[in-house]
Amino acid sequence: MQKIEIKISKTEILDKVSLASAYAGAKNEGDAGLFDRVATIDADKQLLSEFWSEICGLIIDKLRGFIDSVDNSDLAFILNLQLSNAYDDALTPSVTEDLCALFVTGICGRWFRFTFPGKSSEWLSQSEELMKRVVSKLCFRRKPRR
Repeated sequence: MQKIEIKISKTEILDKVSLASAYAGAKNEGDAGLFDRVATIDADKQLLSEFWSEICGLIIDKLRGFIDSVDNSDLAFILNLQLSNAYDDALTPSVTEDLCALFVTGICGRWFRFTFPGKSSEWLSQSEELMKRVVSKLCFRRKPRR
């Protein structure tokens, strides 16, 4: 079996959520107060942390067949995965990037349920697609070599 470790920083993800929510609020014209409602601020960290925990649980549930160990601290989400020897480890950076994007879209989608309901389902759908892509990459096997 092949083992890989994926580490995702909570601070980096919440910074990206802040950027994405501010961008979504700024780019939608016609509602002057939308930016102030949609863009996250420091006071929203508690709720965003709860969304972070929900996404962690979702990932653990979907990847439980691959998980060797999990560390979900206040600083980072660390997955140690046990995969087939035929797993192509060249996919690991892409899996990590997809998981980061999944965190951002999942947290934003949950945040938008309260602040921007018209966009929530779009972001949550993207999050689900990213999860499928992660599972697909982890299940991919290289052709046997001699």
